[in-house]
Amino acid sequence: MSKEKPDDMSKAFRRLRAAAADELRQHFNPGKTTGESWAKEKALPSQLKRLARRVAQSGKKDDIGTVETYVAHTDEYGSVAECLCWDLLGPGDDEDIDPQEFWEKELGKKGAKLIQNEGFAAGFIVGALWVWEEFKASEGAPEPEPQPE
Repeated sequence: MSKEKPDDMSKAFRRLRAAAADELRQHFNPGKTTGESWAKEKALPSQLKRLARRVAQSGKKDDIGTVETYVAHTDEYGSVAECLCWDLLGPGDDEDIDPQEFWEKELGKKGAKLIQNEGFAAGFIVGALWVWEEFKASEGAPEPEPQPE
């Protein structure tokens, strides 16, 4: 049992809350912006659908997963960037792809480094899935244009 004075612990808790807010601004928010841009400009619907499914499956037992449970769950299988890469790739995609190469192709060298950070990755997922949910709520995929006969 801790012998810290309550005032000392209150100060520690305030400092930790402030640090968490700083981390959020520093990593999560840029990740969210990057995820939104990636989903709008590069992602395939199949990738976003797989990501949404994997996040939902990250919950325990009958609970639906969240981005937080997904990110926490990735520790069991590798880095968050590796797991995110493999979850975005689907059957028939290059199974031998190096996650670093994948992220450099998708986000550039700086983005490939940033996606290694769990806060940035969580923001990326939130941003990408926001675009996916908006897409699903809209009329969905556009109808193919009729081909001239």
